[in-house]
Amino acid sequence: MHAGDTANHGWPTLVAELDPMENLIVWSYRSWAMAIQGGGQQRWRLLRYEYRRQFGAVSGEPALDRFSVLMRQVAGHARAPLKHHAPCCPCLGEQEVAMMSLVAACQARQWSLARRIAGCLVSVDGVGAVIAAASGVADIMKRHLPALPLRLATDTDDLLEPSQPGGPVPTGAMALSDVTIH
Repeated sequence: MHAGDTANHGWPTLVAELDPMENLIVWSYRSWAMAIQGGGQQRWRLLRYEYRRQFGAVSGEPALDRFSVLMRQVAGHARAPLKHHAPCCPCLGEQEVAMMSLVAACQARQWSLARRIAGCLVSVDGVGAVIAAASGVADIMKRHLPALPLRLATDTDDLLEPSQPGGPVPTGAMALSDVTIH
C-alpha cells in the first residue's frame, strides 16, 4: 500500500486520512507493539493516559485491557509477524488498516467481513478468539466514543489476501516483527 492508493482502493494510506477513533486504534496497535518490544513503562504510561483521556477515569483501564486482549490474540495466532509503523509515522500499513477495520466490522455487526479480516491476520484456529476480542473493543468504544466508519465493506480483495510468508507462526508465539516498517 502506498500513498495515493486511496482513490484506487477506498482505504486510507495515511494517518491524516483517519477518523479520530481509527487513529486511536492504529496508535494503540503501534504503541502496544512498541511496549512489548521493549518500549516498556513509558509506552504503557502513554497508553494508560490516552485511554483514560478517551474513555474516562473509570472505563480507561477496562478499555485498554480489552485492547490488550485483542492484541495478544492477534499476536498469538498471527499468520506472519505483525508489522507496524512507529507511533508517529504518517503512513499506514495493511495490517494497521486491517486492525481498525476489524474493530469497525465488529462494531457494525458485519460478522462475515470481520471473519474475513480476522482470517487474513490470524490462522483459522484463532479467528473466533480474535473476533470475540475485537467485539469487546468495539463494544466499549461504541459506549464511549463515536462509531468507527466501515471502510472495507466493498472492494477488499487487494487488502484482504491472506499471506503466509514462511508459513504460519507457531501457535502461542508472539508474532511481532522485530522492527517497524519505517
